Amino acid sequence: MSERNAAVGHPPEPAAALPQQALSGGTIRIAARGVQLLLGIGTGMLLARLLTPAEFGLFAMVGSLTAFVGSFRDWGLPAAVSHQHKLDDGQMDALFWINLRLNLLVALFMALMAPLLAWFYGEARLTAITLVMTLGMFAIGLSVQHESLLTRQMRWGLLTLIETSALFVSSALALGLALAGMSYWALVGQFMANLLLKSSILWLASPWRPRRRSDTTPGMSVGSILAYSRNVTVFRVLTHIGRNLDRVVVGFSGGPAAMGLYDRSYQWSTFPVTNIYGPLLGVAVASLSRVQHDAVRYRDLARRALLPIFATCLPALAFMAVEAANVVALLLGAQWLAAVPLFRVLCIAAFVGCTSTVTKALYLSAGSTARQLRWGLIAAPLTIAAVLVGSIWGVYGVALGYSAATIGLAYPSVRYCLYGSHLRPCTSGGFSGGPLPQRCSPLRHYAALATVCRASYRCCLNCWSLLRCSRPSTHLALYGCPAIVRSCTNSCKMHLLAQGGSSGAAWPEANKPMSTQQLPSLALAMCVRDEESFLAANLAYHHALGVSRAYIFLDRCSDSSPQIARSFPWVDAIPCDRDPAERYMSSYQLRCLQKALELARADGIEWLLHLDADEFARGDGDRPGQHKKRAHQADLRVMLAAVKPTTAQVILRPQEAIPTPLAPDDPFWKLHFFQKRGVFKRKLLDPSSNILRLLDMPLGHDKGKSIVRTAAQVRPESAHRWQLAIDARSVKPPALASEMRGLHYHFAVVDARQWYEKHRKFSEYPDQWEKGRPVRFPKQAWKEASVTMSPAEAHAYFSRWVVVRRYRLLWSLLRGQIVHDTFVERMLAQLKSG
Repeated sequence: MSERNAAVGHPPEPAAALPQQALSGGTIRIAARGVQLLLGIGTGMLLARLLTPAEFGLFAMVGSLTAFVGSFRDWGLPAAVSHQHKLDDGQMDALFWINLRLNLLVALFMALMAPLLAWFYGEARLTAITLVMTLGMFAIGLSVQHESLLTRQMRWGLLTLIETSALFVSSALALGLALAGMSYWALVGQFMANLLLKSSILWLASPWRPRRRSDTTPGMSVGSILAYSRNVTVFRVLTHIGRNLDRVVVGFSGGPAAMGLYDRSYQWSTFPVTNIYGPLLGVAVASLSRVQHDAVRYRDLARRALLPIFATCLPALAFMAVEAANVVALLLGAQWLAAVPLFRVLCIAAFVGCTSTVTKALYLSAGSTARQLRWGLIAAPLTIAAVLVGSIWGVYGVALGYSAATIGLAYPSVRYCLYGSHLRPCTSGGFSGGPLPQRCSPLRHYAALATVCRASYRCCLNCWSLLRCSRPSTHLALYGCPAIVRSCTNSCKMHLLAQGGSSGAAWPEANKPMSTQQLPSLALAMCVRDEESFLAANLAYHHALGVSRAYIFLDRCSDSSPQIARSFPWVDAIPCDRDPAERYMSSYQLRCLQKALELARADGIEWLLHLDADEFARGDGDRPGQHKKRAHQADLRVMLAAVKPTTAQVILRPQEAIPTPLAPDDPFWKLHFFQKRGVFKRKLLDPSSNILRLLDMPLGHDKGKSIVRTAAQVRPESAHRWQLAIDARSVKPPALASEMRGLHYHFAVVDARQWYEKHRKFSEYPDQWEKGRPVRFPKQAWKEASVTMSPAEAHAYFSRWVVVRRYRLLWSLLRGQIVHDTFVERMLAQLKSG
């Protein structure tokens, strides 16, 4: 046999060795797929936190076109090559040149579709994205024959190595581009790198090379191969239209953000089937094709190939559907919580649809592509109709319509596929280990699926409970990323709805599901000067965590802060302008705190908490050994009920937010990164001297606020601490009995306007921060610059120097210098949805 023929053909295997070879090939693919899955999941989780849903949506809009083109770009030739029992190099040469012409037509089609796609979605950016991705589609088309030959020769180890190498390089490139702020081009770069690398390595790995033939030998007869591939291609096109029209409708009607949410929900809901069944499809088709004329061995191989797929995919999908909120928070992060209802519905559809997905291997291995095409002609119109009807009710309606069609067609598709084949519905011990009745009703099929789902859910839920109860050190060892840990361990039983206005009416009262007997009462004291951006959310949040009374001292407010405060019935809005004699800010705050302490004692309040409008407190009730039966596990009253009777002051642990890039309409609670241990150090420009200085202190205050027991004989020492009220001027008062519990979140401003106004307010007071010492930079410099900067200059400075770039945040997160905490956002989202 010549070198070329050896490359095309394959050594003859004994018939008895085929099951073992198929099993070993499947084992290699599954083992290597574990590495690919970890890499893919990790990359997807990081990219979801570095990019926005709208950026994913732009890529998904073009992805619908590339998936459509991918359904016919190779004309089904790889499957046809694997199916053929005998194949010579003349046929391979002819197929290569046919495939090359098809790829040129596909590339031309995509280039012409680029402006039309931009016009259809109303996004001019799609033109450039489509043209770039056209090159990747053309490149991978050149290696189709090489990949099909390696598949035909069952060289699973080499194929897996190629896929893993391309995935690793493309993932690293995508993360690098995302950290560099390249937005959706990071996703395009990942797509291009994966295809280009895979195509190049396939050419290097396969010894076969195409050549031109001027003769017309019998080996050039490819009619049967093209007939086989034609049916496969038409079925792919129909299936693609039926399964991807939902995303086209969502992108057209909802825009990039809705498209991103839906596409990520769909991709992750189909992740188990795609990444477990997909790699095994080639193994299954190549193995089953060799024994297609032996019914007994065909059934045996079908059982070995398909049973592991069901055993792996169904439990995972059942768990993902039930724990959708936690799974979305873990995989995608808090900014994707709006996708929870979509993700849950699509997981249910993927669970039932898994049974019909595996029919592809049976059709291809048996050569029944004509029957597969006929089923596609039936299923595609029904799926399209269901999606269009569901679109009347918006994005969620599209998901429901698609899921209803998938679930409704699952059993008929399996029944139709098995009719006339070596397999029968509910038969032959092939999938169960023993004989079953020859005929079985659809209701029994679905009952069996429900039983598997229930058992799988209970098994996975037990594992999930063990994971949630493990210590933080175990989570760190497992995930290595504090952001993922917190998203995994905290409960996320809500989804993020549209943001409301700044008025108090936009924030509903929190429901208290448990009796408040034996829990101490808690009041909030706050000095307010034009804080409409924070006030409404602050009051609603703290009322949900146990604050029953609030004393709001209003200082010369010129915005809607007074109206917001008075809209809450449990708030006392007290006009209290700063006296000109109170030159320092601390003097005014101490007077207000003393007044609040007197009011709290008169109202019978047991504890008093002082916060600013941009500060949020929480208890530590969600930690191991603490109270866990409340709807809001971080209830401040639960924490106070656990302190010692001799404790007069509870000091909250500080969590200083880091200003990060947000969209213009994003609220402050979208800030999730907080300084953990030490200080998040970086260099900043001094706006008054244009000198770079080292920032090695928190931008806010490194002391958390405190909660004081009103029955204690105390007086305010500062805005953060209390001291014993002892009238001994020459003797320092003894330390107040204190405990450190809970957390104190100090949020940063989210845009240049707020930053500018905040420091202009500071300029009214003569308080000094020593600008010359690095430890006190930059607050004094900002205060002085605020009275000389124009709004445009302030915006430029804020965007360039104050906001921290994403790559620095990620690096500090992995080093453990900062934490990713979404508790405040999730609490506010729950209040919004309530």
